Amino acid sequence: MPYLELKSVSKGYGSDGARTEVLRDVNLAIEQGEFVAIVGYSGAGKTTLMSILAGLIRPDTGSVTLEGREM
Repeated sequence: MPYLELKSVSKGYGSDGARTEVLRDVNLAIEQGEFVAIVGYSGAGKTTLMSILAGLIRPDTGSVTLEGREM
């Protein structure tokens, strides 16, 4: 069982007419003690991903699990 896991996570901003999908159907599994680097272009969704992992914002769809407990 992964220490931290994202399953089918999506997040967007804006209204229906001008909605921007920042993350779409992201899956990620991180084992305890594993080192991970999040890299990408400006506007790629790195900060949104980290905010979801930290529990600061909730994904629109999908689930985030930490040590087997859904956040």
